[in-house]
Amino acid sequence: MAVQPAAQLSPIPEFPALSDRAAGTYNGKAYAFGAHMGGPGPFVPEINALAENVEANALAAKSAKDGTDGAVAAATVQADAAMGYRNQASSAATTAGQQAGIATDAASTATTKRNEAVAAAQQAVPARDQAVSARDTAVAAAAQAGSTLVATSSTEFANSLGVKTLVLTAGKAFIPNVTFLRGASRATPNAKNGGYVTEYSASTGAAKIAVSEVSGPTTNFSDWDFALGSPGGMPGISIVTPDTITNCNDLPNNSITRINAVTSTYAAKNLPCLIANSASSGWSFNIPWIVETVGFDTLYKTQTATPALSSNNSGVGLSFLRTCENGTWGAWRPRGGLPSSIITTDGNHMYDTGGASGLNRRNIISGSLNGAPCNKYMPTPPVDGDVCIVITNARADNRLYPIGGVSIRTGEVIVNEGESLGLDMPYTAYQFTFHKDHNNWFAG
Repeated sequence: MAVQPAAQLSPIPEFPALSDRAAGTYNGKAYAFGAHMGGPGPFVPEINALAENVEANALAAKSAKDGTDGAVAAATVQADAAMGYRNQASSAATTAGQQAGIATDAASTATTKRNEAVAAAQQAVPARDQAVSARDTAVAAAAQAGSTLVATSSTEFANSLGVKTLVLTAGKAFIPNVTFLRGASRATPNAKNGGYVTEYSASTGAAKIAVSEVSGPTTNFSDWDFALGSPGGMPGISIVTPDTITNCNDLPNNSITRINAVTSTYAAKNLPCLIANSASSGWSFNIPWIVETVGFDTLYKTQTATPALSSNNSGVGLSFLRTCENGTWGAWRPRGGLPSSIITTDGNHMYDTGGASGLNRRNIISGSLNGAPCNKYMPTPPVDGDVCIVITNARADNRLYPIGGVSIRTGEVIVNEGESLGLDMPYTAYQFTFHKDHNNWFAG
């Protein structure tokens, strides 16, 4: 409802003053005033109408005010939201500015790196060209080197151990005692050998090869291909013709053969448990040995030796081992049981074969010596771990004498060279073990 203009009141007659009495107009004015303000007069209806108009206008104004307040509140909310949006927009604008700065920096860095990459690529081109040239040179050198380290031969010889005299392809870079060649038959590829070139003429191709490794057929071939190799790689084991080698130091790696002590001075002196003593049942120089050599080079290898016996109970089951370290062979050592020998004489060394006789064996004093004490030197020179066992006869006064600067220790008692140790129990085994660090034979 809209606000209406205020109603107009009729003019109110003048109320009479006291002076009107004298003038005689008092009653007329009083009457006019009363008539206007009284019941029939206009004043009451008009004032009521004005009051209604004022009330209506007041209600309309209040309604308008209420509507205005709601609009103000809504406007305030919208204003607050607009302020929030403005703040978000401002923050987003700031972030966008920062990201734009970062993007600008990244773009600048990327440009710099691109320029650096372009420069590096330009620099790499000469290096690439040099590498290609070096590769081509290396390939050519390898091809040339490879061609100088392979050869063929039509010389006929057996695929076996030993020195082979042959004619190889001329013009090769073979160095005597340095170049190791591996050969194979073209028609029979499993016939293989290997060995060091010991002689070679580049002008004629005349050569010698010390074949130390063989596999496959051992018959003659004349279609050989050779190439640079290394020792120790030949599969299997080579069989050296029995009784053709007299010094087992000369046996090739990964081989097996028989050495007969009858025909071998070396074996008679150096293979284990060879005792020239008629009282040592079965142990004479006439003993064949099966010797196996295992190794990868000339500096480190091992050998085992087993007596090739079947009817001698003293020898069956015995086995001996020695090792080569830095090209030097050590002493033979028993593997498992010790051989037995019989002492039949008094004085000096245990046997006639020298001071070392009696090492790593059971030395039995013969009953034929029961009539008098048996006096013997200890074996010499011992090496660390050597064992000497002396088994007494019926006597309780046999004696052992230290020699070679090595003492005998039994508990806290030390028997030095020039003194003797009494073996005071008959039919008893006395065991002595040499310890290098103490340089003593330890009893027990």
